[in-house]
Amino acid sequence: MMPQLSEELVQLIFSHLRVSTSAPNKRGQIDRVGPKTLASACLVSKTFLRVAQPELYHTLDLRYYGSPRRLLTSIAHRRELAACVRKVYIESWATQEDVDNEGPTTSPPEPALASEFSQLVEAIAFSTPLQDRLLVGLRDGLEDAEFALLLASCWNVEFLQFSAVFDLPSTLTAEVVRAASTQANDTTRYNPPLRRIHELHVDHWDTEDSTDLADLSGFLQLPALETLHGNMLSLGEESEPLPTSNLKQVSLQWSVFDASGFSNLLSACPQLTSLTVEWGGASVGESEIKFDEIGAALRDHGTALRKLRLDPKDAEEFSGEEHDAPLGDLTSLTSLRSLTVPQAALLGENTLDDEDGEDSDMPPSFLASTLPHSIETLRILLCDNEDVKTLDEQLWHLMSDKEFSALKAIRMNRSEKYSRVPTQLGWSDPSSNKFWVVLEKHGQDDSQVHGILRPGPDDPVSAQYSS
Repeated sequence: MMPQLSEELVQLIFSHLRVSTSAPNKRGQIDRVGPKTLASACLVSKTFLRVAQPELYHTLDLRYYGSPRRLLTSIAHRRELAACVRKVYIESWATQEDVDNEGPTTSPPEPALASEFSQLVEAIAFSTPLQDRLLVGLRDGLEDAEFALLLASCWNVEFLQFSAVFDLPSTLTAEVVRAASTQANDTTRYNPPLRRIHELHVDHWDTEDSTDLADLSGFLQLPALETLHGNMLSLGEESEPLPTSNLKQVSLQWSVFDASGFSNLLSACPQLTSLTVEWGGASVGESEIKFDEIGAALRDHGTALRKLRLDPKDAEEFSGEEHDAPLGDLTSLTSLRSLTVPQAALLGENTLDDEDGEDSDMPPSFLASTLPHSIETLRILLCDNEDVKTLDEQLWHLMSDKEFSALKAIRMNRSEKYSRVPTQLGWSDPSSNKFWVVLEKHGQDDSQVHGILRPGPDDPVSAQYSS
């Protein structure tokens, strides 16, 4: 086969056999065909070994394949394997607190293996106190120490996903990451650890409560980190200030966030261009959502944002007082292209009709006066189906305003059709359905509209919610 196929083509074929990071199927089975095939290919010839081995070690999925010690042992035996690793997945790992509470989860390594681990620690050249703590943990077979050393040894890692363990900041892994974040820009060092991680995915360690985003401070300081995806993370008044970070994209699902959390995050991430916050329900805790204070945080620190999504549909909301004011003036966000927020964030909670059923005294141009002219797509969630007139009038003035020449599409999450005739303004609603009203400027194909997804006529609302 080899004389007919170039090595590049063989490499491309083998790349499709990398470790699958998909969840087990309905029977709880993991696809192990790819890794086994690559492992077998490594034994065929020197050429196959050279091509297949980087693919075999490209992705370390410790949720389903192997363990930190098993992979660390391979790297200790053959240091060149560390350079192959690009992605690491792990569910969680045993810390010293777990051992203290429940007893050891693994046995100590054999003396010869412990000696090889010690050589890896010395090669990374952390501070002497940190090296000593790592060596003690490795000698005792502490999984936290093994995972920390594995991460630090794989200096080419670009992607990391894990479930945050209890009291993450006190772990050896977190200490190693903090040390690595201070060494990553050291030009005198050869291959400083973790300097290439650009994407981080973090889940909370349990099904209830949340992990404080400030617990990830060491990770946020990694110089190449640009993307953070979090599930069940929180940031509020009691959180520590976040360190300055190079993050550009943050997406938080099932989260607990208040206005102080927005100020904390945005001020720490001056390069942030994309922010998604989807609040969680009772399992993560109550959120105090005050849109006017969030708007103030955006005006103070969010001027670099190009995409903003705020979705409180699942929030377990708590407020000590009535607080119905909208985000307010966002005209200073001149880079903003895509905005997805609930109707209350744009117009306030009680600004549609007063208690006597009379029309709101809100100026019909209020929305046009508060949005930046750079906006291209506007998605309005949790619309009021009882009174569509106020919102429709606001949108009419928005579509009429020539300053909003960049605006190409508006989507409203409601069943009631738009109450006016948008064709009079050069707009149409060709793809509206029972979940969404979709208004598009004439001459705009879906592919020309930034971030727009045209819904099908019978798509479920959960699918329609995604952007």
